[in-house]
Amino acid sequence: MKILSWNIRQGGTNGRYKPISTTLVEYNADVIVLSEFWEGEKGDFIKKQLTEAGYIYQVTHQAPFKVNSVFVASKIACEDITNMDEYAVPYERWTEFYFPESDFTLLGVHIPNHNCKLHDKEVFWEEMNTYAKNNLQKNGLIIGDFNTVLQEDSQDKPLSCTKYLSQLADTGWMDCWRFKHENATEFSYFNTEGKGFRLDDAFITPSLQNKVVSCELSHKEREEKLSDHSILLVELDI
Repeated sequence: MKILSWNIRQGGTNGRYKPISTTLVEYNADVIVLSEFWEGEKGDFIKKQLTEAGYIYQVTHQAPFKVNSVFVASKIACEDITNMDEYAVPYERWTEFYFPESDFTLLGVHIPNHNCKLHDKEVFWEEMNTYAKNNLQKNGLIIGDFNTVLQEDSQDKPLSCTKYLSQLADTGWMDCWRFKHENATEFSYFNTEGKGFRLDDAFITPSLQNKVVSCELSHKEREEKLSDHSILLVELDI
């Protein structure tokens, strides 16, 4: 199973949603998880292009216009199992999918950044780590824009809530990129001062740790300014 995760920056700002859609189709991943997806013209265009490309399973939890949300599209049969009464999170940023054929659960997230005034970042992290503990024994993946890094994944001071990222690893969930790249350094986002951060991440449960075939970042799209984030690509042998 090939999974693509990408923060597309305000739904594909300045008309970039059209080449973004083309890029998504060209990657031909089995599952796509988009952060900063916007409802409206941009979102409708992306949905239509992906539907025509075979991504017939699609979910985004309806957000107001110009509000960042998580959008999941899949070619593989799956169902939205998000329980919107279970956690105190903004559910437009939290989408849980279940793939019955492989008994696999995917949680797509867009954690608020440290400057966000709409949602409480600490509460989001606390709820996500509770989710991680509750689902440790399943075949699961948490993937998306974490907006949080450890010092070794930052060229600047780590962003807020670093302790929660460490706690996630302490529960037994594994950072797929770090697992495959050990002590390497690579960044998926650069701030206005040119400092790099690996904000885009994928954590997997112990039962699937040996099923991680690859976990790579593609910088081409960020360098071409389609978005301010690199694409994260995860392949699992399931």
